[in-house]
Amino acid sequence: MNIPALAVFLLSLVMAVSPCHSQDSSPPAGASDDAQSVADRARTHFERGVEHYSAGNYDAALAEFQRTQELRPNYKLLFNLAQVQVERHDNVAALQLFSEYLHKGGANIAPERVTDIEQELQRLRESVAELTLQINVEGARIFVNAAPVGMSPLREPVLVNAGSALIRVEKGGYAPFVESVNIAGADRRQLDVTLEPLAAATLEALAQPDFKPRTQILPVPNMTPFWISLGATLVLGGATATFGVLSLGAHADQVELLARYPGRPSELRAAGDRLQTFAVLTDVSAGATLVAGVAALYFALSPPERTETAPLRVSATPTGFMLAGAF
Repeated sequence: MNIPALAVFLLSLVMAVSPCHSQDSSPPAGASDDAQSVADRARTHFERGVEHYSAGNYDAALAEFQRTQELRPNYKLLFNLAQVQVERHDNVAALQLFSEYLHKGGANIAPERVTDIEQELQRLRESVAELTLQINVEGARIFVNAAPVGMSPLREPVLVNAGSALIRVEKGGYAPFVESVNIAGADRRQLDVTLEPLAAATLEALAQPDFKPRTQILPVPNMTPFWISLGATLVLGGATATFGVLSLGAHADQVELLARYPGRPSELRAAGDRLQTFAVLTDVSAGATLVAGVAALYFALSPPERTETAPLRVSATPTGFMLAGAF
């Protein structure tokens, strides 16, 4: 737009928030401190909004300006709100706020500003689309991108921003309708929505000759690798202890033979061989025990998953049907 945003904010700060008095007028008799407190709070929120807008924090600016409007309603602030929505790329909200600003401001708005805003409105209309919803039941709640837009039947099309829009229609006793639609700017589209009663949909499914109870796949931890690793750790630990005892015995025999005089070389060699054999077996079994122990610890902390299939059962209730599953 041609009007600098900062200048508009400063103008609104002076005219929309500040109390208005003539030069020779005094505050009305009986004016309460509460009214002044509200004005001060409105000014504080407005100044915060200007700061957030200047910093590019448009969500925070929107919240502050909305709070200002709640405290001190003024049509001038609608321009600020619309400008923030433009920066937030919510063109539908900006279009509605600019239109409301022109309507409420009327002749109080300068003609050149009216011209600028009408040009902005034309640009915004090219960035929004009209979506007509035809719904088979009345009183259904309609949501567009999680925001409520009304109840069926709608008298007018719903304005949506160009791009992807998530449409949700729901009513008690009916299965909800959810669909994502991609729509371009300035498009006019119609979406037919059919809500089906929950009880009827369930009875129809049960009446089918090939109906089978649905199942659910449940991931559960698989502890089998842990138990195998733990068992191996215990077995290998026992073997390590046994070979360790045999190694100590062989070492004692070797020491005893060396203490004899005269010693026999063949007996010394045989004792040395036994000691070496038992020592190697002890080392190997100790290493294997360590590996099995680490594996058991790993599978205990991060067991792999396996899936189980649990049936879903349909049962009748006084108000309809209920799905129950075995967990």
